Amino acid sequence: MEVLIFTSISTVFCIAFIEGCAMGRVVDEITEINMLLGIDPVSAVTVPEIVDIRKHVHFQLHTRKTTKDGVLFTLDSSTFIKSTFDVHKPVKIMVHGFLGRLRDGWMTTAKDAMLTWEDANVILVGWTEITQVLLYPWVVQQSFLVAQYLGDLVDFLVEHGTQSAHIHMIGHSIGAHIAGVASKEATSGIVGRITGLDAAWPLYKGLREFDRLDATDADFVDCIHTSSGLLGIPHPHCDADFYPNGGTIYQPGCNVLTLAICSHRRSHDYFTESLDPNRKFKAYTCSPSLLTLLDCLDEGALMGYPSSSSHKGIFYVPTRDYPPYSATDDSGMDFLGRTLMRSLLVH
Repeated sequence: MEVLIFTSISTVFCIAFIEGCAMGRVVDEITEINMLLGIDPVSAVTVPEIVDIRKHVHFQLHTRKTTKDGVLFTLDSSTFIKSTFDVHKPVKIMVHGFLGRLRDGWMTTAKDAMLTWEDANVILVGWTEITQVLLYPWVVQQSFLVAQYLGDLVDFLVEHGTQSAHIHMIGHSIGAHIAGVASKEATSGIVGRITGLDAAWPLYKGLREFDRLDATDADFVDCIHTSSGLLGIPHPHCDADFYPNGGTIYQPGCNVLTLAICSHRRSHDYFTESLDPNRKFKAYTCSPSLLTLLDCLDEGALMGYPSSSSHKGIFYVPTRDYPPYSATDDSGMDFLGRTLMRSLLVH
């Protein structure tokens, strides 16, 4: 094990994933960040010693033929042949973010919903041992190793008969960047689609495009922004960028005490609901208008799973406060009109 002592750090990001640090602000004193994270100033953070990333990242395969818990998936040809993986069916790969878990998290819910509506190969990427370490900069650093290994998985699947165009990766927060980098790392070529769920903003600002999720990382890249400028990237960086309720941290139904983390998580809540073909998130193109303040058009675009490359650009989406979040009629436009002006001019 490797031990990192909190001594002095010139600039430390206080990330709002931690409930005790709700505003995600930058602090310059290590004593302050220790206090905000509830860490004893003289204590140390123990992190795993990463010698072989394969020991810290787990691929879990789920199909309609596996049990509820799925099966461990390794890059071994003999094991692959015996598995329930079907190269003729689409592949969905999900990656969690900081403090995320392989089990009992949003990926489990999304996996169950996906297999209900589609016969597919679903692979959950778990890197929990790394993401549970309360040292965000270190987790970001290790994420590039996770991305390289995920790129190896893509190459393995293509080598064994899967078409890269049939691979769809879905990542939340840091997981979105892992998906993007993995697609670039794959020697077999970029994947067919990547969905970024509020791709992480802290420490990714200013990074070159190769080191973060970008519109060139797949044939089609769609992104949902729900905590723009705080935990999530504020500017458009995908083929289709969706801004529910303006994309700010003020997502409807989130209370003030957990506003940032609640809004950040709404991205995967919206995506999971969109897996149900009966729940559609209408997406609108909006622009300032002298007569109505906002001129929004419904051109048939949908946010989430049914999003397609036929609709690219910037879109705004009204939602309800509580599940089901999708506004199935145009009633949500009243709320959208009241909240968009402050965010529309930023994007």
